[in-house]
Amino acid sequence: MSQRAKILKGSFLVTLTAVVSYASGFARNMVFARILTKADFGVVATIAMMMSLFEWVSKMGMGQLVMQAKEGDTPEFLSVAHWMQFVVGAFSGVVIFLAATPVAEFFKIPEQVWVLRMLALLPILRGLEHLHVLRLMRDMRYTPAMLAETIPQIIITLGAWPVTMWLQDARAVLLLLLVKTALTDIMTHCYGAWNYRWSFERQHIQTILKFGWPLLLSGLLMFVIFQGDRILVGRFYLMNDLGVYAAAATISLAPIEILGQVMNSVLLPILGKQQDDYVAFHSQYRLAIEITGIVAIAYGVFCMLGSEALMVVVFGKKYTGSGVVLAWFAISGALRMLRTAPSIAALAFGDSKNLMISNIFRTLGFLPALIAVLYGQPLWVVAAAAVVGEGCACTASFSQLSLRHKVPWSASVGSVILTIIMVTISGLGAWISGIYQLSWSIGLISAIICCTIAVLVGLSTFPGLRTQIVRLKPIR
Repeated sequence: MSQRAKILKGSFLVTLTAVVSYASGFARNMVFARILTKADFGVVATIAMMMSLFEWVSKMGMGQLVMQAKEGDTPEFLSVAHWMQFVVGAFSGVVIFLAATPVAEFFKIPEQVWVLRMLALLPILRGLEHLHVLRLMRDMRYTPAMLAETIPQIIITLGAWPVTMWLQDARAVLLLLLVKTALTDIMTHCYGAWNYRWSFERQHIQTILKFGWPLLLSGLLMFVIFQGDRILVGRFYLMNDLGVYAAAATISLAPIEILGQVMNSVLLPILGKQQDDYVAFHSQYRLAIEITGIVAIAYGVFCMLGSEALMVVVFGKKYTGSGVVLAWFAISGALRMLRTAPSIAALAFGDSKNLMISNIFRTLGFLPALIAVLYGQPLWVVAAAAVVGEGCACTASFSQLSLRHKVPWSASVGSVILTIIMVTISGLGAWISGIYQLSWSIGLISAIICCTIAVLVGLSTFPGLRTQIVRLKPIR
């Protein structure tokens, strides 16, 4: 099979996996939001915050290292990675258990402390996953990892409605998460061709720690970025308000996570193999940033114009009037999408500090959010603070890529400028037209039409992407 065919097949499988995974999560959140009260959905958001802060297994990036590192293709390295993965997972579990009581007291939900304690089982189970399914992705073999991720997601999504109707509170979320994690464990071991074992080798441990500590720090920074404002809302506002805020964030984050997973799984192996070929690397990077720009434009324009309609259609009429919160999330989300390409390009060189540094700058958005909360501003003002942080993070990410790896700003600036222009125009259009006061059907139709126009403008502007689509130029 040709390289192009492998890439196209891999892109399709990874995209399908990401879409199924996040569509499943999205569907479950719809079920939770419609069946549970806003306050109970706020408790669900608290559970998500706990896992985002203390579930360090995924933040260490051992799966990424197995795909990227030269020594990641050996059984010896994999066995060390398994041992490190379990140690980190077990430590995460202990921390979650100990933190459950103070977290419950902080959010004034003492009756939920035992649910928070049970979350400690999740990282321990995650620590037992077999990493060989990720090693196979080095050779563009995505099916085992795809099945191990999607089948458990589909199973628990099918069970979300009856389980939530049965338990009627946050226990439903806990039970579904435990089932999903256990099923994923079982499936990774079923598809792992190499024997699952642990070993201790100092050199490999040093490699994992060198690669993983910036990602761990970046992951903790990501907690402040994506959950810090929710902590403030949960502490200083009502749980009902946290439910609304979390619902808007759920819609805004799903496309971002899908793009990140697809780009990481497809582009990281490709760019990693070309890290010593300057011309080929830059050619692929330009294409990557143009693809990212098109997706960011489509996302930003659609969510900006269709935000109110989306909130009502997805979560029900009790969320009427919350579209403006999602609209501000759309602006910061589009900027977040843009820095996916430079972050992955840096990872292709084994540089995990780009993401860490850009996330440090992203936390600058926390200060205006804190000020907004302390002064009792509306929820949309809190959401707007993220735009400041994402703008700083984008600048830092592209600057680091230019300084550390000689990828010029000119390779990225076109996508950035066009995205900002398109999202700004759509925001002004929404404000002038009063589209949020119209029916949800008009809102969605208008958003689809404007999104299509914006994408066509982007395709006519980006030369590399246009060449790939129109001329079907082979990928190098």
